Amino acid sequence: MGDRKHESGIGQSLLSRRKHSDRDIIVFGFFLVLSFIFWYLNGLSKEIENHLKYPVRYINPPREMVLVGNMPSRLEMLLSGPGYSLLKLRLSGSRAPVVIDMSRLDYRPVPGSAPDDYYVLTSDLADNFHRQMRADFLILDIDPDTLKFVFDRLGSKKVPVVADIEVVTDKEFFVKDRVLTNPDSVTITGPLPVIDTVRFVSTRNRRFTGINRPFTSNIQLAGSRDYTMSEKRVSVTVDVEQYTEARIDLRVRLINQPDSLDLKLFPDEVDVRLQVAVSDYNGVFESNMQAVIDLAEINIEGLEKLPVTIINVPPFVRALMYSPQELDYLIETRQR
Repeated sequence: MGDRKHESGIGQSLLSRRKHSDRDIIVFGFFLVLSFIFWYLNGLSKEIENHLKYPVRYINPPREMVLVGNMPSRLEMLLSGPGYSLLKLRLSGSRAPVVIDMSRLDYRPVPGSAPDDYYVLTSDLADNFHRQMRADFLILDIDPDTLKFVFDRLGSKKVPVVADIEVVTDKEFFVKDRVLTNPDSVTITGPLPVIDTVRFVSTRNRRFTGINRPFTSNIQLAGSRDYTMSEKRVSVTVDVEQYTEARIDLRVRLINQPDSLDLKLFPDEVDVRLQVAVSDYNGVFESNMQAVIDLAEINIEGLEKLPVTIINVPPFVRALMYSPQELDYLIETRQR
């Protein structure tokens, strides 16, 4: 009984010592962290130097000029100021870029270069950057120390718009006329060496399937980073119509026939089949389409058959076939 009480007392004593030890560790850790915070805050209040890459944006090129080439999007600055101020700036994930107003720069021509090549010392921009950043630190240095500006003269011209589209119609339908765009041309503006090479602008590629009627679609133009356009989108109109087959017999005419020759053709007419839009069907029979053999274009000596050509084919004809394409003939010499 006594031994059990003795063991119980020893256990309670060890437990009490362990609790005191844990409490001492917690108190020590608390004051250690607190002292570190005070030390860190004291350090942040001191003047320090730090490098920081800062975003930059360029605006307002000189009138009638455009900036070409790649300009640095970030400048590395050596900053000096209170630690807390630089820490805040570094921890800021979305820094508004400093703006370089190109219309207000003190340009210096680059020796031995093209007339529109200039440079600016970034040290001359430090005060302007400081005002924009509204911070209580100094800008000691900026890298690179020089910004080179290459300008080109601006020009404008009007170019046609080409519809880059593919139209797949239903069976027995086709695109009747050329695809129209509205507007049919746009004005492009950019560096003269660039726009002088541009002959047209096109729409973005589009594909239309299962089409059986006219339609209009608003399509974005395929832009370029090298120039701007007066329009960003155009209206594209496609005339789709059903087609049908027309048949007509044409008597074959001999043209440029020498007076000394008398030719007889066998047969003397051809069967012509055409594919046309339904609305143009009657126009086939009202046209001046002819089947001819031009004797000025061929040498009949040794020819067994004479080739037939169809002329004055109406522009609305989609496809044309005719038979026969060559005719037998008989030559009779005229007596004087």
